[in-house]
Amino acid sequence: RILVTPSIALENTMYEFAAMAQETSSALENAIGAARTRDKKLVKKALENEKNINAYEKAIVKYLVEISQQSVSAKDQQTIDELFSTANDIERIGDHAENIADFAKSIIEREIFLDEDTAHELDGLYALVQKGFALSIDALSTGDQNKVQQAIQIERDIDKLKIEVRDKYMKRMNKGIASAESGIFVMDLLSNLERVSDHFRNISETVERLKRPVIVTE
Repeated sequence: RILVTPSIALENTMYEFAAMAQETSSALENAIGAARTRDKKLVKKALENEKNINAYEKAIVKYLVEISQQSVSAKDQQTIDELFSTANDIERIGDHAENIADFAKSIIEREIFLDEDTAHELDGLYALVQKGFALSIDALSTGDQNKVQQAIQIERDIDKLKIEVRDKYMKRMNKGIASAESGIFVMDLLSNLERVSDHFRNISETVERLKRPVIVTE
């Protein structure tokens, strides 16, 4: 395949990024939905999403390599370098969505139930994770620095909330309200949610550095 011009080829790649981001958003939604509702169908959907995300990443990286081998402007080269990192961050979010789906599968199959307080607290974390990722992707497509800062702040909020949820769970476990068995899964889930926030912060900081949109959605 012959690339027309590096700039046009780069714009085409940005469309693929938008599709990859949408697939990752669906993976998160399905995985979190599965964890909240104990729905095996959503587990399956999340795992299918993750396979598609991996395919998108391979195609995007291949395309970026081809573009970088052409004669490109300094501005385009900077964008290419940032997009390599962004592709990895989005793919890693897909991996963590897969882990969350596996968490859902485990608690369903082992008939592990979370206490009401923990389930409610996790709902708050789920909502923040989904909001932060959505803001980071919006920032990618619009270059909106306000959304960048909102996503970065949400990442900080998630770090704090994760500690609060963990500490409250440990107290309930010590009182016999929550079980040690479910605690293993909860701690793993908290870690995955925090890692998702780390990656969407990375994505937001890419926009902060480039100070312009880096994916095309229309």
